[in-house]
Amino acid sequence: MNMKKNLLVAGLLALGLGATSCSENTAVDTPQATTGAISFRTLNDYAKTRGTEVTTGTMNQTGVKFNVWAQDAGQTAFRMNGVEVEYDGATYFKSTADYFWPESGDVNFWAVYNNYVGTTTVDNTTKNITGFVPTAAHGTEPMTDLQKDLVMAYGTGNKAGNEATGMPLNFQHALSQIEFQALNNSPSYDVYIAGISIHNLDGSADVTFQAAAADKPTWTNNGNAATAAVEYHNLGSFPSAAVGTTAGAVTSGAAAGSNFMLIPQDITAYAAGTITGSFARVYIQVRDKSSGDIIYPYATNGGGPVTTSNENNVAAADVPLPAITWEAGKKYIYTLDFSNGVGNKPFTPVTPNPNPGVNPEPVVPTPSPDPTPTPTPILGQPIKFVVTVEAWADGGTHNINM
Repeated sequence: MNMKKNLLVAGLLALGLGATSCSENTAVDTPQATTGAISFRTLNDYAKTRGTEVTTGTMNQTGVKFNVWAQDAGQTAFRMNGVEVEYDGATYFKSTADYFWPESGDVNFWAVYNNYVGTTTVDNTTKNITGFVPTAAHGTEPMTDLQKDLVMAYGTGNKAGNEATGMPLNFQHALSQIEFQALNNSPSYDVYIAGISIHNLDGSADVTFQAAAADKPTWTNNGNAATAAVEYHNLGSFPSAAVGTTAGAVTSGAAAGSNFMLIPQDITAYAAGTITGSFARVYIQVRDKSSGDIIYPYATNGGGPVTTSNENNVAAADVPLPAITWEAGKKYIYTLDFSNGVGNKPFTPVTPNPNPGVNPEPVVPTPSPDPTPTPTPILGQPIKFVVTVEAWADGGTHNINM
């Protein structure tokens, strides 16, 4: 199933934004016959997740484990209660101790492959995870703390239909994936990007397992956006290549960072002056294309160009996000267009050294530009001229004798 969503962000900004969703496909494994204990085979809807991409192929690998709960239909007792199952290296996921199918009747299963650091506690009564918090986006080198996927499954099976073939579990992506791309067609300046953060987001929520195999997990009790965590991605060694003239990925790909994996939520449009909506903060350096002089961050020497000794300096450019609902299992692409501006002065104070561990380490100069809640273009308005031509003055009339 292909799902596409196009967003257009209007003029308010010197920096343009666009967003689209990704396509999702379902892959089905062909099982081999087996008999006996309950075993599982996995499917996955293939939405890309570049921190750690979870697909049918990556799950069906030796050493991969997930947890399963099972109840006979109409019963409250658990046949399996958070039992860990592991891929057998051939076809199936199996538990260390055998669990068997009842002779008749359906069994309801739900499962979670939580690829995060730490423990996710599933409430067996409500079939949900309370207070889920995404792994923090990475901020160090080497990039070992990439954001990771969260996939969940629900299915119903029985002895007659699934004992021999294994119980199919269709894992659905529970999070939203956010990717940033960038382009720059300005003939006068080059832009270099060191990192990106997203501010004023829901930082925690409860997620409930789907009630049918084709459903998506559902989210409730989202945390207050005003106090939500900031997610940050560094993008490898700096300075990187300048932003190109066609849209290119900034955050995707493990070698250059990874996309954000965040709680599905309603993104509130940024309200000028109140800082109540969400915005992206892009750490950039801007250079004059002909001279190579750094024109942002601002020079601290009275207005002249930044010297080569400051060549690793970067500064924040803030970009309001448009109103949209991020849905589970969808990927959203925001394209940053630097062709007619480089964004706004920071809306809130900037923390120095946002990108630790990169060699050489980008530096946010102190003082940074003063924050202003109202979007204020960093470069201001382009230099322009108002022309008048002075009228001819009277030089007198002169007779010449021939």
